[in-house]
Amino acid sequence: MAHQTQNYTMDTFNRLKSAGAVAADAAGTVAGQPAYVDFGGPLAYAEFDVIVDWTACEVDDGDEVYLLELQGSDSSTFSTYHVLAERRFGALSGKGPAANTPPVGRAVLRGDNLALIDSASGAAVKTMRYLRAYLVVQGSVSTGFDYSASLHPKQ
Repeated sequence: MAHQTQNYTMDTFNRLKSAGAVAADAAGTVAGQPAYVDFGGPLAYAEFDVIVDWTACEVDDGDEVYLLELQGSDSSTFSTYHVLAERRFGALSGKGPAANTPPVGRAVLRGDNLALIDSASGAAVKTMRYLRAYLVVQGSVSTGFDYSASLHPKQ
């Protein structure tokens, strides 16, 4: 049986969220401040992996769902944004895989900073300069989802 592994160097400048529980919709923060990665220009294209580590995932009531979105924007305020990638965690029966997210784990989201702007024609894409993590919380949540996330650009 073959096993594949990938090594990631943790870079403090690419942290999208430091460890901590989230029980309501919230953007990622690091040291209490909004966290995002700036790709350096409006035309800067990047492919990346986002590593998500979690140490607690509340599923006590069976209706808790945590949708982690990677949002891209032209503005660091994220007044408008596009969802570039997403991953569901929590009590997932009936919403995809029929198993709950384990209490501890790691997930890798792969993506790039291209967003489809004009869905009618399907031809207009745009690079998003800023990227952040945003957690959407649904269900009867008390303690929530304790996670950290970091972005790792590909060479």
